[in-house]
Amino acid sequence: MFSHAIGAQAAAWPRWKLRELLFSRDRKVDLPKRVKYESKAALNLRECKSILQRRDKSYWSITKSKQEKMASKPEIWGLLIGVNHYLPGNERKVKYNDLSGCVKDVKAFRSYLEKRNARHITTLTSTKSHDRDGPEEETSQLPNHPNVIRELERIIKDSRPGDLVYFHYSGHGIRRDADAIEADEGDDISGTALALADVMKGGAYLTGYQLGVYIKRMVFEKQLRVTVVLDSCFSGRGLRDAESQEYTTRCGDEELDTDVLQSDVDADEAAAFMDLDDDDYFGTRNAMKVRSWLSDPTGCTVLTACESTETAGEYSFEGEKQGILTYWMLKLLLESPETCRPTYTKVRDYVADNIERAHLAKKQSPVLLGDADHTFLGQEQVVERPVGHIKGRRPNTDIVELDLGWAHGVAKGAIYDVFPEKENIRMGSISRVKAQVTEVPDNNPFRSKAVLQYAPEDSIAAAEIKPGSVVLLQTWSLHLDTFVDISSLRQRLSRDQIEGFESKTKQTPGLLLDSDAEKLEDLDCDFKVALDQDSCFEVHILENGKHTPMPRVPIVPLSDNNWDFKLAYLLSHLARFRDIKSIDKNRIYAPSNSEWFSFSVELSDEGYGSDDLDLFAGDPEDPSAFRASEGTTLRFSFGMNENCKYESVYASFYVFDASWGVSKVHPGPGQVYEVTKKTPVDFTLEMTIPGKCTPQDPEEIIDTVRVFISMTRINWEDITLPELPSHACTVPPSIITLPADPDSKNPDEVIGRGAGGSQSHIDSFANEDDDSSDSRNPKRRPAKPVKKAPPKNIWGFMDLNLTTFPKN
Repeated sequence: MFSHAIGAQAAAWPRWKLRELLFSRDRKVDLPKRVKYESKAALNLRECKSILQRRDKSYWSITKSKQEKMASKPEIWGLLIGVNHYLPGNERKVKYNDLSGCVKDVKAFRSYLEKRNARHITTLTSTKSHDRDGPEEETSQLPNHPNVIRELERIIKDSRPGDLVYFHYSGHGIRRDADAIEADEGDDISGTALALADVMKGGAYLTGYQLGVYIKRMVFEKQLRVTVVLDSCFSGRGLRDAESQEYTTRCGDEELDTDVLQSDVDADEAAAFMDLDDDDYFGTRNAMKVRSWLSDPTGCTVLTACESTETAGEYSFEGEKQGILTYWMLKLLLESPETCRPTYTKVRDYVADNIERAHLAKKQSPVLLGDADHTFLGQEQVVERPVGHIKGRRPNTDIVELDLGWAHGVAKGAIYDVFPEKENIRMGSISRVKAQVTEVPDNNPFRSKAVLQYAPEDSIAAAEIKPGSVVLLQTWSLHLDTFVDISSLRQRLSRDQIEGFESKTKQTPGLLLDSDAEKLEDLDCDFKVALDQDSCFEVHILENGKHTPMPRVPIVPLSDNNWDFKLAYLLSHLARFRDIKSIDKNRIYAPSNSEWFSFSVELSDEGYGSDDLDLFAGDPEDPSAFRASEGTTLRFSFGMNENCKYESVYASFYVFDASWGVSKVHPGPGQVYEVTKKTPVDFTLEMTIPGKCTPQDPEEIIDTVRVFISMTRINWEDITLPELPSHACTVPPSIITLPADPDSKNPDEVIGRGAGGSQSHIDSFANEDDDSSDSRNPKRRPAKPVKKAPPKNIWGFMDLNLTTFPKN
C-alpha cells in the first residue's frame, strides 16, 4: 500500500526529482547494473519509478519527522568565499593578480551574520602566507571548486525548509562566452565565471550556470530563501590604466577566458546531472553558453557588483582595502536597526549612490536580480507602498501636521494609519491610531492637518506619535464630489440591493450617487452604471457630453455575492485615478516656462535598425503625443535648458496607465532625482498592452508619463494606485515598507545622471497663496479665488502621452 502510493506520486515527478531521491546521501538503493558502471543520468524514468516502488519506508518517515520538527524561526546559513591569493600556474592563458580586500570582505560579513545569530557559517579563503609559499589556509578550507560544491551540498542536506542562505563571493570574475563580450550587452550572470583560488593551476571555474543549479536546488527542493552577492568583475575589459594604491579592479589580465579544461567539463557535467531542467545542457560540451537560472531567479535575490561590461573594484577604506560593493552594503546594514532592515532595492540604491558620489572616476553599477521586494536576508516580502510622515504635533492636543497635501491627492476626510517612527511595519500590521484629515490649506500644496483618532485604551500608543511617525493612507477622499448615475439599476434591482450598494459607496468620502444630488436635471454625472444583457455591471464615463464605456475595466456579474462591494471599489478607484490626474487649474501658477525644461521621448537605440523607424512616431499636431509599437523600448529624457532660471530641480516620474493604475517608474521608492543643467536624467520603458477585460476593449491603449518637478525634495508616492486586474475586481493586497523621509538629506537619495532631452513641452507650476481654506470641492461649496502671489514653493509637471498599438 505504501509503496504503491509512492509510485503513484512519483509518476508526476520530473526526472531530476526522481534522481535526487535515488542518489541522496542518506539512503541506499539497488541500481540496475548498467547504471553502476555507466552514468547515473542513464537511468530512465521507468527504472526510477520502479526503484521507488521497492523503497522501504524509512526515508519517508525521516523526512516527515524533519518537517514536523521544523522550527518557526528560520536559521541562517552562510557560505562566504574570499580569494586574496591565487595559486600560480600555467594551465590557463589568463593570469590573476593577488587582491587585498577579499578576505576582509568575508570577515566583515561573517561578523555581521554572527550579530544576527547565524550559527551555520562557513568561510573559504585564500590568503598569501608570509612564511612560506602558498596560502595560509589548509587545502580543505581553500576556495576551490570541490570545497565550494561540498559546502553547497552540505547546506542543501542539513538545512530546513524556510531557512535563509547567504552566499558571498569576493574575488576575480571573468566572462566565459565570447558572444556576450562582442555583443557588449545582455545577461549579467550567464557566461560568467568566478575565478577560484586554483584556476591557474587547472582547477575549475565556478560558472554562473553551475552556481545557478545549486541555488535553484536550494529554492525548489528545500524551500530556502537565498541571497547571492557577487563582489567581482564580469568583464575582462574594464580598466587598462595602472592600478592605484587606493583602487584595484577585480578582473584578470585578459578580456575573457574561453579555454575549457577537463576540470571545467567535469564540473559542468556534475552540475547538469543535478540540474532541475537539464535539457538545455545536454548536447553541448560545456555550460559556457547555457543560460544561468540566476539571471532571472525566483525565491532568490542576486546582487552583483557591476554590470557585465563593467569592472568591480576594491578601495582603501580607512587604510584597508575592501570591496566597494561589500563596504557600502555593510555600512547600510550595520546602521539599520534589526527590526527595520532595508529591502534589497534599498541596498542596491544606497550602494549605487555612494559609488557615484565617492568613486566618480570608476563606473560600477550594481545589478539587482530576482526578488528585490524582500528585506535583506529576510523572508518578509515588501511591496513598496507610499508612506508619509508627521511633521509636527501641537502640544497637549491630538492635532498633527502631515507632509502630504492637496498636490499629493489629499482631501478632507482621508484617513491614515499612524505608526511610531521606530515601529517595524510589516504585512498585517494593525495601527491602533488613525489620523483623519481635517484641513488641506491652499497656501501649502505639501502639507495638511489631521486629528488623531484612537480608543481610550490606546492613549499610551497615541502619546508615542511624534514628529517622524509614519502615516499610511487607509481611506482616500476625493477632491471633487464624483456623482454616479444608477437610475437604470433602480429598475432592475430590489430596494435592499440598492441600499446595500449605497452603503458601500459612502465608505469613500466624495463618492456620491445620483440620489444625493439636489437637482438631478442640473447635474451631469461623472460616471454611469448599467447592467448589460448578461446581467453584468458596466461603468461608463462622461466625455464630450455623453457617457461611453470605460475600456479595461473589469466586468462585475450581478450573480457575484460581493458585487456591491466590488462595484463600489471600482467606482472609488476610477474616481481616485481621475482625481489625482486632473489637478485643479485654479490652484496652478503657470507662467510661460516651456523653454526652461525639456521632456522628450525617442526610440531606444538598443536592438533597432533603420528599418524599424515605423515602430515609433510623433504627432505633428501635438508635440507631447507619440505612437509606439508594442514591445518597443523607448528612452525618456528630462533636462534643464540653459535659459532656465533655476540652479537645480527635483524630478520624479510616474505612469498613469491604461489599466487605471498610477505607478512610479523612476527613480526607486522614496527617492527623487536632483537635476541640474549638467546632470539631466534619462530612463527606458518597454511598451506593453495589458490584457482585455472584455472583447470590446480597444486594441490600442494610451499611457501618460508624467514628470513631477519641484524646487524642494518632494515625495509624490502617495498618488500611487494599483492597476485594476483584468479578471477580477478585488482590492490588491498591500505590504508596507518605509522609504526615506523626503525632507531628509540621507545619502541614499540617488542623484540622476544621463543624456538630456531635446524637445520641450507644456508644463505648469503651483504657488503658495494666502488662502488657508480648502476650495477643492466646487460642488460642495463655491470655489474661492486663488490669489496669484509670487510663487514661494515652485512645483509642476509635464506630460507625454504614449499610444501603444499591436505589432503588425
